[in-house]
Amino acid sequence: MDMNKEYMQQAQRLQELWQQSSAQGLRTVPAPIHAVESKASSSTTPLVPAPANTFHQDEGLRDPLIYPGIYAPSGFDMMGILIRVRQRPNPTIDIGSIDSSVSLVLCDPERHDMPIVYCSETFSALTGYPSTEILERNCRFLQQPPHDRALKLEARHQQEIRKTNDIARKELKERFARDEEAQVKLVNFMRDGRMFVNLLTVIPILWDDDGAGGRVKKRYLVGFMGDTTRTSF
Repeated sequence: MDMNKEYMQQAQRLQELWQQSSAQGLRTVPAPIHAVESKASSSTTPLVPAPANTFHQDEGLRDPLIYPGIYAPSGFDMMGILIRVRQRPNPTIDIGSIDSSVSLVLCDPERHDMPIVYCSETFSALTGYPSTEILERNCRFLQQPPHDRALKLEARHQQEIRKTNDIARKELKERFARDEEAQVKLVNFMRDGRMFVNLLTVIPILWDDDGAGGRVKKRYLVGFMGDTTRTSF
């Protein structure tokens, strides 16, 4: 669905809310930059739609034009991430039309072990993990089921999973080193132990951060997760 009109409305309303919150000394909503420019495309596998949303905005900043869960007080927000993905220069992977229902994470490649610093509600719903068990971890934790949910797989199936994930990790590492976009398939596990094939698309973006000398551009990696196939080895 083309979200351009709705994003324009949200961005305009967000600007008003941000100005209002700034005047009141509330910095719970980040300043917007531009509306996302979406376009229809059918070249990628559809990402998983969002479940019923249960996120509650700060009582003083509720607004029906803004989807719950898009904006967060953490400094990172869904709208800001999607805007930067859409406005990135020289894209090499066509990710199609994206909106707030996508399953994604934001990782910090400049920190040790590249931890997740933001995750969407759809990512949490897809994997079964709450955000408290996702943030500050490397995405590789999904390549193993929880210890109490480990499945009894035949040796050949375990080898097949390891080979698939080893190849994907190698490609990701090489592309990250060149600051390139990447798309690979990984065998991942949900919190309840079920396996699924994850079509992972990783897009580097820049985000304004506070540095020693003021505002600086910092590199982050956006990972879009697509549950392409529920599998039973």
